[in-house]
Amino acid sequence: MSARQIVQRAGVAAVGVLTAVTVGLVVSASPAAAAPRTPQFGSFIDPHASLDAQDTCDPVAKPGVIGFKDLLNASYGSHTSSIIRSCSAAGVSEHKEGRALDYSLDVNNSAEHAIADNIIGWLLATDNHGNQHAMARRLGIMYMIWNRQIWSAHLASEGWRVYDGPNPHTDHIHFSFSWAGALERSTWWTAGAVGEYDADGYTDLALYRRDCSNGSSWWARSSRTTDALYGGTKFGGCTDIPAPGDYDRDGYTDLALYRRDCTNGSSWWVRSTRTGATINGGTSFGGCTDIVAPGDYDGDGYTDLALYRRDCTNGSSWWVRSSRTGETINGGTKFGGCGDIPAPGDYDGDGYTDLALYRQDCTNGSTWWVRSTRTGATINGGTAFGGCTDIPSAGDYDGDAYTDLALYRRDCTNGSSWWVQSSRTGATVFGGTSFGGCTDIPSAGDYDADGYTDLALYRRDCTNGSSWRVRSSRTGSTIYGGTKFGGCTDIPATST
Repeated sequence: MSARQIVQRAGVAAVGVLTAVTVGLVVSASPAAAAPRTPQFGSFIDPHASLDAQDTCDPVAKPGVIGFKDLLNASYGSHTSSIIRSCSAAGVSEHKEGRALDYSLDVNNSAEHAIADNIIGWLLATDNHGNQHAMARRLGIMYMIWNRQIWSAHLASEGWRVYDGPNPHTDHIHFSFSWAGALERSTWWTAGAVGEYDADGYTDLALYRRDCSNGSSWWARSSRTTDALYGGTKFGGCTDIPAPGDYDRDGYTDLALYRRDCTNGSSWWVRSTRTGATINGGTSFGGCTDIVAPGDYDGDGYTDLALYRRDCTNGSSWWVRSSRTGETINGGTKFGGCGDIPAPGDYDGDGYTDLALYRQDCTNGSTWWVRSTRTGATINGGTAFGGCTDIPSAGDYDGDAYTDLALYRRDCTNGSSWWVQSSRTGATVFGGTSFGGCTDIPSAGDYDADGYTDLALYRRDCTNGSSWRVRSSRTGSTIYGGTKFGGCTDIPATST
């Protein structure tokens, strides 16, 4: 499909052969197919995607398009599809940038026609917050073509229009994505990210306060509205370790804890932020010295129960259990050294949290070790990057949907700094950027909802009051410049 076939507004001439005639909605609900599993999102939502036609050539399938294809296949059964197109092919097409999907369905096959109707109906439905075309907006769909008709996000008020292009699209649906959707920066992918307790796309100021006398509690404040989300909610024990994540895939970060217990067995305790229901009420899983490393290791959108077990005698290992099914994902997979620090994240942009470690080494140089959870392939096999006391702070600092090699270097003499290297390109993102104090705790997250992990710190201060300091990775502007929130022994619960 050529983007030149779309009628453009604001004085831009139409090119191609699209006739923009408004027609009625072409889809209807069908009992023959079930809509994809959908998280419970908050009211915050992406705007309708603007028209941004292909103007470069990078025929590599983008993660948001792959993820959408996989979502459709999981919901409707596997169907033939294509994403990329050669740079030498004629015409303008988002396929050449890896941000378009042709999904094969035959309009003359009643079962497949019903599936197409169901997909489109799901994408364009109004959600429970009154947001029109909700899932299309959250996925960053720019336009779609099916059965001689086209729907364009930038012309959403016109509904479906007649499409007179050379390919009638009766044997497949075409979807083109915005860059935000293609790179998993739209709210379908970012809502419910770690530290997002109100599902609005912004990482919130969140803390776990251990208290052996009065009961441990959670404190959270919205980054978008500054409203109190939790103001001392009692949940957890006085030695529990916070392990934030979205364990029920509803778009909200849940209150989650790992309780080490060498006598009775260690356990997980998780409460839904949205409903208050118990997700894990003492689920036995893990050892009494294991390090929590929650993430989505099977790519199903649920944060999994995950641990790294250091073992200098028999070899260190990973233990991961699916939150959705309870099945074992990793049952003692040997990978890592006995002093390594887990740094979970999606380092290859495939939607799966990878087995990732930072190895501090003052003699030979510190290194990164990362193995793909999906394929088992080595992503980083001892990549030298970082100092021997640096603290890993995994995140996507350049907004390309790959977790980057990221470190916070505490330095009381010369000033603390950030060091970040792109996982995708190897380029330097931050090469010693001065920001933070020598005892600050890095608290990775996207505090301005722009798709970039920000330079973020929690500063404990028992004298003047603890505070948050956050700087935008994209613009360099101050998001928080010492906002007072929290106690002097609190543990930030934005990331693990």
